Amino acid sequence: MNRRRFLQTVTAGLLAVPLAAEAQQVQKMATVALVSPGPLDCTLTQIDQAFLRGLGELGYLPGSTVNIERRCYTTADQLREILREVIHRRVDVIVANAEAAQAAKLATKAIPIVTTAGDPVAMGLATSLARPGGNITGIANLPTPELRAKRIELVKEMIPGASRMAVFFEPSAGRHYRQDIEAAARALRVTLHLLDIRDVKDLELAFDSMLRPRPDALVVLSYQSLVASQRRRIIDWANQHRIPTMFISRLPVEEGALMSYGADFSTLYWRLATYVDKILKGAKAGDLPFEQPTKFELVINLKTAKALGLTIPQSVLLRADAVIE
Repeated sequence: MNRRRFLQTVTAGLLAVPLAAEAQQVQKMATVALVSPGPLDCTLTQIDQAFLRGLGELGYLPGSTVNIERRCYTTADQLREILREVIHRRVDVIVANAEAAQAAKLATKAIPIVTTAGDPVAMGLATSLARPGGNITGIANLPTPELRAKRIELVKEMIPGASRMAVFFEPSAGRHYRQDIEAAARALRVTLHLLDIRDVKDLELAFDSMLRPRPDALVVLSYQSLVASQRRRIIDWANQHRIPTMFISRLPVEEGALMSYGADFSTLYWRLATYVDKILKGAKAGDLPFEQPTKFELVINLKTAKALGLTIPQSVLLRADAVIE
């Protein structure tokens, strides 16, 4: 399912929610809905814990001074039901990943939404980073050309003999995103096998195609709901076939991927707590500028490297911000 169809599916029933329903419930204690892809048991991740820690540092105690509703989804239908419920109940703030934020923004103009997104303006979430407008704000994790190229470069440095890389690519990322990584690959004399991953069927086809021929590495440049919910499967499959993996965030590396390079999502979600605080104190989401991360981290899993028979070059190890053993 592509991004447009996904959002259409999610929002089809939401726009029919009576506007009066959004104003029915009066909250004695502020309620924050924390919506993200993940298993339905909604086990708290390090990212969730970072957000809660940020709230705690600002004086909010879940269950005492603020209600936190942790809601998870793996499909468009599940996200639709979650958003229908939280909008009907008129929660005070929705904190969501970019995918859920897009759907939520189309479904409500009244409830403030706080998110992390690659390019909020290109995704239709904001008019500008400085003055977002509407009801959404947060952190813009902009995938700059340098950042896109750096991931390819790091894989090449980690595996000097790599000449072919498979790339799980997000179709909605845009033409420039594709051009940037292709330019980086040409400079390093690496052939890319770009794979659009939109649904589970695409993932199955990608697994099959990567064996004919087998790539020297797999670079996962998407972290939308499908990839997030299927990351353990992707990691296990790649490790089983001895294919090193590069992700854009730390969590998959802690779960067995070889490496990641990108902003620390725990830090980003810790910062989102400051936005929630400002909104609960009366600020309008559309008046709060999007921040941008200033630090990117390289994380390496030495246990996985050993299992794959890889020796990490000292030049890469010395630059690692975290090494998992």
